[in-house]
Amino acid sequence: RVGKTPLSRYLSTLGWKALFVFLPFLLINCIDTWAWILTFPPPFSKHAISFLKIFWLRLWGEAINNFTATAHIGGDVTRIYCLKSLGVPMTMGTVSVIMDKAALIISEILFIYTGILLALIKIDLPWWWAKWGVAFTLILVLISIYGVLALVHKGVLSKIVEMIYSRWQWERILQLFEKIKHLDLHLTQFYKNHPHEFIRSNIWHYVGWMAGALETWVILWVMGTNVGLVEAIMIESLMTLVKGLGFFIVGSLGIQEGGAVFLFHLLNMGQETGLAFSLLKRSREIFYGLVGWIIYSLQGSPVETKAHQTPLS
Repeated sequence: RVGKTPLSRYLSTLGWKALFVFLPFLLINCIDTWAWILTFPPPFSKHAISFLKIFWLRLWGEAINNFTATAHIGGDVTRIYCLKSLGVPMTMGTVSVIMDKAALIISEILFIYTGILLALIKIDLPWWWAKWGVAFTLILVLISIYGVLALVHKGVLSKIVEMIYSRWQWERILQLFEKIKHLDLHLTQFYKNHPHEFIRSNIWHYVGWMAGALETWVILWVMGTNVGLVEAIMIESLMTLVKGLGFFIVGSLGIQEGGAVFLFHLLNMGQETGLAFSLLKRSREIFYGLVGWIIYSLQGSPVETKAHQTPLS
């Protein structure tokens, strides 16, 4: 329905300004990298891992999440094994990735609600209950998240595995139980000894999501569509929501494009604008995804690296 003519008009007039599309993500990944570093039990420096290595590790994880059908989990598993190859104990690496993922999800929910509240204020609906309803559901979500974190703090993972073993009596479950119990212990210690680091990680991830709104503003500026920062936050947060709903689809293919067309139509910004915006954002994802895969290939997988380092008996 959009057609090729208006879309080509947008993309053919970009010129040298198209380079700006790829710059904001470097800032976003730097912020998210720092947020991840905060989830390492201090002192982080004792592991002798540079900020740049963690930066590339995060980029690898994003590439795997965006290009494989792993429901945004494969990249996290890769990060754990890469940390192990860099000398970080498996349990500590797992704790850091779990904490980073939790902080990322919590901040993502807060960012999405920020955009929804801004949209309700801007639209200025006469239904006062809609605004209070969104605020109330946000409180419920935060309470639910706190409840889940409290269960993790009390070792719920090992209790679940123990319950499964008591029902099916599988030996592999019993072996897994000891590892999960060890992981639960480290998670509990992190919550108990480093709560401020976890809160700071949430804050930095939220700043990272806000930087995503800056990327949206830059892309629209490149396209010649001038919007304010509030509108950019609204668009980015709602696009984040749409993309999150399609987490089970590789790269949210089709979901992201269709969501952008629908959202820009609702905002009276034109369907062709939404499709061009989505394609430019997709080009950035493909570019950095390929960079991540290339660097990961040059580095070698953690298993292969470890095998080459182990002398033959």
